[in-house]
Amino acid sequence: MTKASKLKIQDTILNSIEVSLRDAFELTGVTYRQMPEYFLNVTVVQALCEEFPSLGYRLEIPVREVLTGFGLVSTHNDADLRIGGKFDIALISRKSKRVRHVIEVKRSISQKELLKEAKRIFTLATAEHGSKRLRTGYIVSVRRLKETDRSTKCDELLDKRLAYLEQKLGEAVNVSVRYQLLDAKPFGFDEHEKLLISVFSIST
Repeated sequence: MTKASKLKIQDTILNSIEVSLRDAFELTGVTYRQMPEYFLNVTVVQALCEEFPSLGYRLEIPVREVLTGFGLVSTHNDADLRIGGKFDIALISRKSKRVRHVIEVKRSISQKELLKEAKRIFTLATAEHGSKRLRTGYIVSVRRLKETDRSTKCDELLDKRLAYLEQKLGEAVNVSVRYQLLDAKPFGFDEHEKLLISVFSIST
């Protein structure tokens, strides 16, 4: 049975999004930006559960339900956790149904959006739930890079985002990213554009 390690989870997400974006355009004639918000979420969980038989999933799971599953009512920072909201995806143990990781899916990697989601994941990771797995969460993003955002600047862009998150979250957090930079034309965009698919890992 394939072990759901951090790197394998990230790579499975990257590969699944590339395939699904291409297939979606070929079958529907529209780009992923014209698809429903949940399109990428479903793509991610289907691929992960197929690759890792030990995993199940929940979509749009309430934050309070995740906390309750570990005997918690609140955390040290319910504002950053956005305790009244929902996580896009929760990966769960198929056997025990306990939450292992949470994943937020975005169509942007702006500093503001990344920090908002990273704070949420970090707050959950550092809560007193006693779960080693729950100390790691993920942020998935798909961004279209226009001609002015040359592909050679991709590494620079991601390095800046990593540095920004590390600065804002402090030394207690480990932030990493794996990504793919693809020609955008097969996905319905201009031939001079690129698609940047990124999977950030936030862990303690």
